[in-house]
Amino acid sequence: MKLRLQKIPAFDARRGGLKRSHCAGLDMRDRRHLASAEVWHTRDQHTLLRFSACGMRAHFRATSSRGASIAGWTCKQLESAVHEQLAGWFCDVYEENED
Repeated sequence: MKLRLQKIPAFDARRGGLKRSHCAGLDMRDRRHLASAEVWHTRDQHTLLRFSACGMRAHFRATSSRGASIAGWTCKQLESAVHEQLAGWFCDVYEENED
C-alpha cells in the first residue's frame, strides 16, 4: 500500500485533540544518523506524520494513494507504507547535510 503525503505546517501533538497511533513509532538508522516517524490521528480520521532526522523535522498529512483515510489501516500496513516514505525523506535530508 502506498501513501500520499501533503506537507503541512508544524503541529503541536499535545494540543488539538490528536491521538497517538497505537502502532509503535518507526525508526531507521544508518551508521551515524537516526530517522524517526511519529504517527497521530485526528478526531476526524486524518493521519498526521512527523519525520525527524539530522536536526530536521517535516510534518505531513497522510492519505492512501487514492486520497482516502488511512486511519483504519493495520499497524503492519501503516509501518510498511510509512517506512518507505521515511526512507526517501531520510535520504534527501542526509544528502543535504553531507554537503
